Amino acid sequence: MNNKGFTLIEVLVALAILSISLMAGLRAASSMTGNAQRQWQVLLAQVCADNALQQLRVSPQFANVGEQRLDCPQAQFKFKVVLTVATTPNPSFRRVDAQVMDAQTPVLRITTVLRRYCRERQRHHFGGTAGRLGLDGGAGVAELARLGLHVAHPRQHPGSH
Repeated sequence: MNNKGFTLIEVLVALAILSISLMAGLRAASSMTGNAQRQWQVLLAQVCADNALQQLRVSPQFANVGEQRLDCPQAQFKFKVVLTVATTPNPSFRRVDAQVMDAQTPVLRITTVLRRYCRERQRHHFGGTAGRLGLDGGAGVAELARLGLHVAHPRQHPGSH
């Protein structure tokens, strides 16, 4: 018997193996596309949360306790930002939760602490995260630690004396 080609069974087995490997590749590509879209959505949600929190930070009035809902359209998404302001044991601080949702689906949640606006502290510059919060590394940082939030200790910036 002279074999000059493949049998039908051999061709069908080869096609089955090929189709399984192509389907696995398509599934991986689809998963990567989904992850990229999710990262894009989270990035835009982060912009919404940051904008809402910055509005509270620059406001001359101390944030009122309660809940506030804001619309935040970004690209093709129509996000809703829910800001929940709560008291803390220290009356100079407010805890703020910013939850960003797309329709009814939560996308991102950020929690931070806001300090009462103080013009005198605005004139001083303290480096690091504590400086951006207006803290001098003393009681304010201890208060944040008691609330379960980590704050870097103040550092001088290079070149400043």
